[in-house]
Amino acid sequence: MIDNDDKLLMDFLSERKPSVPDDGFSHRVMRSLPDRAYRVNRLWMYMCIVAGVVMAVVGNAVGHLAAVAIDVVANVVAGLSVISLSHVSPWLVGATLYVMVMVALYRTARQLSLRA
Repeated sequence: MIDNDDKLLMDFLSERKPSVPDDGFSHRVMRSLPDRAYRVNRLWMYMCIVAGVVMAVVGNAVGHLAAVAIDVVANVVAGLSVISLSHVSPWLVGATLYVMVMVALYRTARQLSLRA
């Protein structure tokens, strides 16, 4: 609720807004600043993209990434092959999965309620 004094003050100040003439200064500044910076930024971005693509093609990046992916998969499979789960109870695995799912559902519901 606005107090009567506040309303009177707002009315008084709104009637007496000073006008400062700038003789087109603001228009000239806004016209000259962003255009050149925007063009230089776009040119620099395209040059970097082209350089990155050239370096990827020359350096056989796809072949190297494929070799790394194959290596990672092989190491994960080799690491999983040495794990022994003979002493782990199936009930323990089920309870662990249940708790993980419940925690994930709780966190998701909480995040959705915070957004609303």
